[in-house]
Amino acid sequence: MILLVHMFNLIFTNMTANIFHSVTFLKVTSIMLLLSICIFVFPAKPSDFTASSKTVGSTTLKYRLFEVKTPISTEKYPLIVFLHGAGQKGTDNQSQVLYNFPDVFISDTLQARHPCYVLAPQCVSNWHAGTKTTVEADVVVDIINDLKKSRQIDPNRIYCVGLSMGGIGTYSMIAYHPGIFAAAVACCGYGEPAKASVIQQCPLWITHGTQDPTVNISGDKNVINAVIALGNEVVWRTSNVNDSNFNIPMDTMALRVDQYAKYFFWELLNGYHEDGWKYAWKNPLLTKWIFQWSLNNYIPQPEFITSDSVFTQSITIKVSAPTYGAKFRYTTDGSEPTRSSAIWPGSLLLTETTTVNVKSFTNADESPTLKRMFVKSATGLGDADVADVSVFIKNKNSIGFTMPIGGKASLRIFSLRGEMLYNQEVSASGSVLVSKIKQPVLIAELDAPNFRVVRKIINL
Repeated sequence: MILLVHMFNLIFTNMTANIFHSVTFLKVTSIMLLLSICIFVFPAKPSDFTASSKTVGSTTLKYRLFEVKTPISTEKYPLIVFLHGAGQKGTDNQSQVLYNFPDVFISDTLQARHPCYVLAPQCVSNWHAGTKTTVEADVVVDIINDLKKSRQIDPNRIYCVGLSMGGIGTYSMIAYHPGIFAAAVACCGYGEPAKASVIQQCPLWITHGTQDPTVNISGDKNVINAVIALGNEVVWRTSNVNDSNFNIPMDTMALRVDQYAKYFFWELLNGYHEDGWKYAWKNPLLTKWIFQWSLNNYIPQPEFITSDSVFTQSITIKVSAPTYGAKFRYTTDGSEPTRSSAIWPGSLLLTETTTVNVKSFTNADESPTLKRMFVKSATGLGDADVADVSVFIKNKNSIGFTMPIGGKASLRIFSLRGEMLYNQEVSASGSVLVSKIKQPVLIAELDAPNFRVVRKIINL
């Protein structure tokens, strides 16, 4: 199987190397196709889960639970709550994991990186009821509370994922049970725009096809537009199901995930009902995005510096882990960090020509090398220092920027939907004319590699 996947990857890469303009887009697309193959070969089976039920009053809800295989006694793990669609309603306690289930969450690859529990309840009636919750949805909350007592579940890392009826139920869950879910994924569903003030509290990932004959995409758009109207940024990508005809390259979407964008809307221009969840389950950015959220560790649009930056003067920085519960291991001599390297102490004095290499470690597993450290504060700076990197409104037609003398940086301007509207290398402080960009609100980003990235929402 490994050889087959390797051969496919080589063939795919060679065939498409001249088709796609972005190397990163090529890699991400290849990963998405490979992931879909693995899911096809290894679908979820009822035997992968523990079967149980919960009775509250006259309502009994059956469910399946995927367990963390080798939990460490001192650790807490995330919980994924999956709400199935209308076609899997019943009492057999199997259909909800046999059909349309997000197999990626129980795959060996993901469980090695992000070990987690997965709860799959099965309803008889519905997960939502117009402008109120349902008894069955309330029982799901009771099951969650039971599992928090009986399993090693981190109460700050519980996520809701649903499709179709379950996508609608996901909106209902975060609207009527706020404070439980650290992030939510709603595929081909809809919510209540009137509840946007509550819905906006939860990071949200939405996927929907414009040709969906079962659940019209207008329902999702109404909610997203209500969230935007409250002053939020939504990264809104349009593309065909095969990722052609896109408005935002996949590498830019990956960057927005790295930047902790809170809301994503993936609009599939030729997508039908089932494409909403099939595309989501194959998207490798989904799992990266969802596991970086925690109820007690929300990190707003962070400022960051690259982990391989060489500092030209002494500074002290403080960082926060990009994944809840992660521990930084670091070196300052250029060597690769290991599990025996020093743990990041919260702040560290970096002197001239110091190169910091960093890895994060979660539970018993090692994550890939971090490409960024997230700056909380900086002190002890000289005249040409981190504090001199900034972007600001110069006048109603221009965005100004400052940077250290002799430095180099990339100035980028994004729309609130995440489209890159401007990208230019700059080597001195100055300004850029934006009057031709017919949008009242923009995101300006100044990336000075040896210093930091600064970004600001600009209201013109």
